[in-house]
Amino acid sequence: MKTIGILFGGDAINQNKSITRAINLYDNINKSKYEIVMIYVDIYNNLYTGEDLKDIKSYKDAQNITGLEEVTFTKCDDKYVLLKKNGLFRQKPREIDLIFPVTYDDYKLISSFDYLGIPIVGNKTEGALLSNDKIIRNDILRANKINIPYYTWFYSEEYLNKKEKILEDIEGFEYPLSIQPAHINNVKAVCENYDDVLDSVDEMVNLDDKIIVIKELDYKDKVSIAIYKNKSKLVCSNICTLKNDKFEVVDTQYKDKLINNAVKAYEVLNLRGVKRFDYVISDDEYTLINISNLPSNFAYSLFDNEDYRGMIENLISEELD
Repeated sequence: MKTIGILFGGDAINQNKSITRAINLYDNINKSKYEIVMIYVDIYNNLYTGEDLKDIKSYKDAQNITGLEEVTFTKCDDKYVLLKKNGLFRQKPREIDLIFPVTYDDYKLISSFDYLGIPIVGNKTEGALLSNDKIIRNDILRANKINIPYYTWFYSEEYLNKKEKILEDIEGFEYPLSIQPAHINNVKAVCENYDDVLDSVDEMVNLDDKIIVIKELDYKDKVSIAIYKNKSKLVCSNICTLKNDKFEVVDTQYKDKLINNAVKAYEVLNLRGVKRFDYVISDDEYTLINISNLPSNFAYSLFDNEDYRGMIENLISEELD
């Protein structure tokens, strides 16, 4: 029986979503076929295991989860093993065959597993790096003629030293615009005027070392498409729109172009696993506005007749077979 480590937690902003999705993954994975080890990552990138991590009720007081052991990964006799960090010689090594991350593509963690040679579901080092940095990602997309919103960026340290010059450059944008940390998901401030910009930038520079400023677009429709690899072939979902918190299939004249565009983005960024691509459509033009690294339930609801448990099995088999 293969052993799969579900890796979750990570940065403080995305911790709760990561925990919820890790428990959901644990509940739906085929436990008659795989042995599951839950591996929790705290905000300082320390790793822990323990049986209580499998129960969502344990996280009501996340600071006091009982029975946790701090662990570390290493390679031993061509096997990838999990060792108790303290008391090494009192513990039998736990072999891990595959890591299933639910951690928002933490580049440092994923690159460490890649370095050891541990198989990983989803992005490898290069894809994780490009997903983790919105600026590098956008530069590559733009260089490959994939339509994205206009943007600029700056270093936080640069802002502290050249505040007036950077604010003057931002003033060249038309409002509204969004200000985001380059390396943190699900954090942005939409600004309608100069005062909003001033407050938002002052806040964002304390969160990240690079800040990106993006022009918010007017649009008629917003649609999404999901892609993942199964048996070395890309599988594309329907074109869907979000209504009442549910994805609904939509008919659009851009269907084939959107699919080709999303596939191109998936390939040029060297992505793996399930990714959701969000587009806005207006005035006979479509623009890629976001690539979601961790869609809820792996975006299975965007696919025709896709079974959630079957998709999980496909993602695992892609790496183990």
